[in-house]
Amino acid sequence: MTNNNTRSGLRFKTGVALLVINVPFGYGGMAITAAIAATKKQPGWLIGGGVIYGLSWLMLGLGILMAGPEGIKYVKGFRGKRLRKKAQDK
Repeated sequence: MTNNNTRSGLRFKTGVALLVINVPFGYGGMAITAAIAATKKQPGWLIGGGVIYGLSWLMLGLGILMAGPEGIKYVKGFRGKRLRKKAQDK
């Protein structure tokens, strides 16, 4: 029996991709639709923002299921490296 959650597996890579993109997708999409709703005075856009926010939670759940705890550690390590690099560049 093989483990599908190895770092080279497609399931792991897909899970990590879902974990990485869910935050900008959810919050960015929600912010954009809220801004459109406020400027055009069309509250229907808020429903779209809510749907996008809900989809981001679904993406988070699928990412955790697909990548597992190893994927969460990988994403945290990747983010930590980027933050340390930014701090060194200043």
